[in-house]
Amino acid sequence: MGYMAYKRALDILNIKDQPQSDTAKVIKKDITFDSGEFYEKMEVIRKKTEGRLRLEYPNSKIEVTIPSKERDLATQKEYEKSGASATTISLHNFGAAADFKIVIDGENQDVKGPNWKEELLPFRILGSEARNLGMFWGWGGDAGHVADTRFVHQFLRKYPEQIDQDFLKDWYTFQSDTTQAGYKNVLSVLDSAYKQEHDRVWLGDDVTIDPLLEDWPAGSNKKVFGYIK
Repeated sequence: MGYMAYKRALDILNIKDQPQSDTAKVIKKDITFDSGEFYEKMEVIRKKTEGRLRLEYPNSKIEVTIPSKERDLATQKEYEKSGASATTISLHNFGAAADFKIVIDGENQDVKGPNWKEELLPFRILGSEARNLGMFWGWGGDAGHVADTRFVHQFLRKYPEQIDQDFLKDWYTFQSDTTQAGYKNVLSVLDSAYKQEHDRVWLGDDVTIDPLLEDWPAGSNKKVFGYIK
């Protein structure tokens, strides 16, 4: 897309001067998203997870941190290019996601490594604390990820005022012709909100709804990988 076409697209998407779409009216609730409050909750989750891990591993040094919080579109694209993310639009871009890191006795817990079964347990404790506060957790390939919702389109339906974000309109202008099939849901929300119609060519596969990880509630005596933890 050339610069002038890009500029015209942004002019078209100046929805501040347009009436709210019917879809936005239907999904709007009396709540708005506050990134600061979200990350305050992440800190609560971090502290509670660290406390529980100290009980589970009483003779170990425990460290729970949040190395990745809000990020811009350029950074998100780099994540996608490197394979660290599967998408160029993320809840991180809205300040609505956090990636946790857990280190026990100096060893980074790696759910993708050879000892993933043992090293998943600390993240299941994280998941329990996240879900206790109503957050999403449970990606099989990203057990340190906690967010307000599972998908971006769910977030936009929950907080429709976020549809007016400038960075989101910027991202949208580059999805008009050919784009990934995995963006169908979020683009459906945005097409309706921005009152746009596009005959897109879809690449790749649609989003799959994979089973989520099971968390580890406090006081649980369930069997984990064949033994009682």
